[in-house]
Amino acid sequence: MVNNSKLILRLAACMIFINAAIHIYTHLQWQSGTDAATLAIINQLPLAKLSFLGVTHTLSDYFNGYAYIVAIFLVLVGALLWALSDISEEYTAPGLKLLIPITIFLVVLFFYTILFFIPGEAGFSGLATLLCTRAIVVLHHGHVEEHLTKAE
Repeated sequence: MVNNSKLILRLAACMIFINAAIHIYTHLQWQSGTDAATLAIINQLPLAKLSFLGVTHTLSDYFNGYAYIVAIFLVLVGALLWALSDISEEYTAPGLKLLIPITIFLVVLFFYTILFFIPGEAGFSGLATLLCTRAIVVLHHGHVEEHLTKAE
């Protein structure tokens, strides 16, 4: 098992970057329905308008907007994991304080993607979750050893 938190977090970041790429790719395909029922719904989304908080957009606009913001967020999470791979070994306590909430987010993302979206895409957030969990264990173990060494 890999005990290098830098490598583990970079692999997790790569999983999230792949997740973002697949998310964008699959989203760009949403208007290509294969059957008449699907195409009927797809053709109605750009026509159906919804007013919300004084702004009117089509359902297609909302669908696209949410998809793009999720893709941007995934890229930013991947970038944060990559940055944490550089700093977490030297600054373990702050690294753990950032990594733990990110890992919790990835767990939620995993189940949310399985339930509402594409299960195959969820595999990448699942792998990233496992990698981040391993990085937490490695970093915490090193952090505890550092404190024990200082105590002696």
